Amino acid sequence: MPVFLNKGETDFNFEELTRILFDNLEFVRPAIATHNIRSMSNTIALTTSSGLPKNSFEFQMLYGMGEPLRKTLRDMGYRVRVYSPVGELIPGMSYLVRRLLENTSNESFVRQCFAEGRPLEELIHAPKIEREVVTAPREKEVFRNQPPMDFSLAENRERIKDSLRKVKNNFNRRYPLFIGNQEIFTDRETISNNPANPQEVIGRVSLATRKEAERAIEEAKKAWDIWKKKGFRERADYLSRAAEEMRKMRSELIALEIYEVGKTWKDADGDVSEAIDYCEYY
Repeated sequence: MPVFLNKGETDFNFEELTRILFDNLEFVRPAIATHNIRSMSNTIALTTSSGLPKNSFEFQMLYGMGEPLRKTLRDMGYRVRVYSPVGELIPGMSYLVRRLLENTSNESFVRQCFAEGRPLEELIHAPKIEREVVTAPREKEVFRNQPPMDFSLAENRERIKDSLRKVKNNFNRRYPLFIGNQEIFTDRETISNNPANPQEVIGRVSLATRKEAERAIEEAKKAWDIWKKKGFRERADYLSRAAEEMRKMRSELIALEIYEVGKTWKDADGDVSEAIDYCEYY
């Protein structure tokens, strides 16, 4: 589950993820941010047993917290990056309050170590799991989030640039209503302008009058006689097909959002990915 129910599960997961990072050193250089002696010891044990050099990773600690631990790690020859929050006072207060709540919690390692003076054997004990953590076997057809587009790849950047040019060539196009099997254009339209250049019209979408709205209702009634007989798998398949169509025209949809609402490439891609996820998930 996305949120663990007790501190032991969180610590257990932290150690599992640490192991995964060190199993993939060809791709990443781990930065282990912790003030927990157990988590530090687990990290050191992983690297020592694997024969990894001390400079293959770094510890990260907050300025002013666990200073004796930081000094000890430095004396042992490990790299330690010290970080400190910098910026506006008011937004920074929320960070301060979060740290105060975190460090004064009954389950906080900092409190147990420096305020309560718990024995070392107790502090470095393996995380206590209060319920069995079960990894369920993956189903063949399990939901997967649409991965974000990797803009560090040149081909993806070029794809968006090409789509921006392609979409711009279709500016000021008229878009109809779809009622039954017909495309219907009306005199009243919604005009979509580029917020970065209000003189540019992205598109013109036909607006329905009472007449078109009533006709759409009648068409929907007719369609219901067929639709109500379809099973849930066939109905769901329409959503899957819609998701697939969005995947095919993903870069064009991203380009439209960039022009139409001033989204950044990354944010526009996130919106399109989420739309695909909605169809696939539901």
